[in-house]
Amino acid sequence: MTIATDREDLALVLEGVPGVNGHAYKPSAPAEGDAWPRLVSIVREQGIVLRPTWAILVWLSSDERVASAWIDEHFADLVEALSADASPGFVDEGEPALMQVGRNDHPMLEITLKTVG
Repeated sequence: MTIATDREDLALVLEGVPGVNGHAYKPSAPAEGDAWPRLVSIVREQGIVLRPTWAILVWLSSDERVASAWIDEHFADLVEALSADASPGFVDEGEPALMQVGRNDHPMLEITLKTVG
């Protein structure tokens, strides 16, 4: 596996989750449910294996109640899909987050995932 193939494989896994639109990169005009992997770091473990860490970012509604309901409804399905045999990695954690867009913050779901490079 490579970082480029991991990115594409993660986008395919995300695309398979109901209510989620998977992308390899952030769409230019994201909509609720759009999700993409963002490379966070690459660590060499025991001098042998390169382990990339990804933030799986999911664009949520700007309405906090709607965003929370979306997480309630979809989080378990996302974790299950990202942890399945078809996924190139495993989930460490997930949390609500904010992404700065211009001068405003926009709600996101951020799931931390590691793959083996």
